[in-house]
Amino acid sequence: MTEWRRMESAPKDGTHVILAVSGAYTSKQIVGEAYFNSEDHEEDGDWWWAGTSSGDYYAQSFKEAAWTPTHWMPLPNPPSKAAQR
Repeated sequence: MTEWRRMESAPKDGTHVILAVSGAYTSKQIVGEAYFNSEDHEEDGDWWWAGTSSGDYYAQSFKEAAWTPTHWMPLPNPPSKAAQR
């Protein structure tokens, strides 16, 4: 598996990645799949967990939820067909 990378190098083109996130309401880091939506929060854009978007009634962007991404890594490749047998 690849190493964690600094957020400055994270893709901001909608590519899904794995993020490590710290939050204002927890002392633990959260890790999950997320993507950057450049059309959210005026010209700044924001991160969203995979499967959520600004059109979802209960979803919140990272800024709205007070989450701060600290590191990222690319998603791994899916298993090969040989590995699935």
